Amino acid sequence: MRDLVYAWERVNDSVASVATKDLLFVHPDVSALEAAKIMTARGVGSLLVGDGIKVEGIVTERDLLKALSVEEQIPAGDVMNPDPLVVEMDEFLSEVVELMKERWTRHAVVVKDSRPIGVISVRDVARAVSAGRNLRKTRVDEFMTVRVLSVERTEPLEK
Repeated sequence: MRDLVYAWERVNDSVASVATKDLLFVHPDVSALEAAKIMTARGVGSLLVGDGIKVEGIVTERDLLKALSVEEQIPAGDVMNPDPLVVEMDEFLSEVVELMKERWTRHAVVVKDSRPIGVISVRDVARAVSAGRNLRKTRVDEFMTVRVLSVERTEPLEK
């Protein structure tokens, strides 16, 4: 999927038009196993690590795969990327794809006025591409869903 997105020529869409707005936060002390369960239950590929307002990092499927092969109870804060790619909601997808390529990452936190409002992933960009969107003209907020969720460590996954 990354190769498809990185090779796509129509990268003018904004980040906000593609990014997922259903933000899922976990506390840095949540175990990697619990984070994996949340991702599976919610059908997402990343979780923001923080308090629901401030992002301390991002933990992705790949981070968890690496960590869980070593230890199931390792905290998400120990496997997160403490320096995630952060982009403004009105940036164009073409710019974000270039940043993802430079940083070799598959996810970026989308912010408005320095507050997280979404996450954009190569999967979201691929969705824009498959919809025939011009990534140089599509903003990030056009593809994001709008719900922001904060998941507590004790919240049942079925919710």
